[in-house]
Amino acid sequence: ATVDTALIWLDEPDRGLATLERSVAAAERSGALGTLSTALLSLHRLVLLRGEFDRGSRAAARGAVAAERLGDPQLMAMHSTNLGLQHFYSGDWSAAEERLGPGADPLREARLSIFACTPPAYLGVLRAGQGRTEEAASLLAEAVELATAARIVAIERYALCRLAELDCLRGAPDDAIRRLAPLDSEHKWIYDVLFFSVLAEAHADLGEFDEGARLGRQALESAAAVGNRVEAVDASRALA
Repeated sequence: ATVDTALIWLDEPDRGLATLERSVAAAERSGALGTLSTALLSLHRLVLLRGEFDRGSRAAARGAVAAERLGDPQLMAMHSTNLGLQHFYSGDWSAAEERLGPGADPLREARLSIFACTPPAYLGVLRAGQGRTEEAASLLAEAVELATAARIVAIERYALCRLAELDCLRGAPDDAIRRLAPLDSEHKWIYDVLFFSVLAEAHADLGEFDEGARLGRQALESAAAVGNRVEAVDASRALA
């Protein structure tokens, strides 16, 4: 699954996704429940960003069944958490609340792992959407702290980008740029569309329209390269 995901972030999304699906099928045939459930986590994340929500729901359901058979409550809760983010994107915020609240409880005991830092990041996104910005900032800061300690770079950077979004919302685009500046020279992988979109908005808020437009176009190019249709909406809004 690691090789499959790498293909997607190397600008070969269709090939990577097809290879990942073959990996899932092979794990299913061999009865490797841990590998199957973990691979389905990656599959769900990828089809979610492509806007294929029905396909994502099926992947999460299959992954949860495999995790239940394996007797792994953290994997089960992780699939539920990913569904929570999907419900947020699809506009069913009551379902998102249900998944990201009680459904994430087993993950809070995971300590230094991706299982512990993902729920507060996704719940922070929901709270920001609900206008509960102080609570959102607290949850996202918690996600950054946990992810930094566990060295989960993708979630750390994702939560930092979401915090920078909140900076823009409260009228502090300078803070957003300062928050994201240390990330600028790093390979951003899964969060690069969000990264460029937030920076585009911050520069536009400062009246730096040429730089904002450049970053907005970069966000759209990054989204197109990996088939990220969901966050391409944010990129289009920032460019507009």
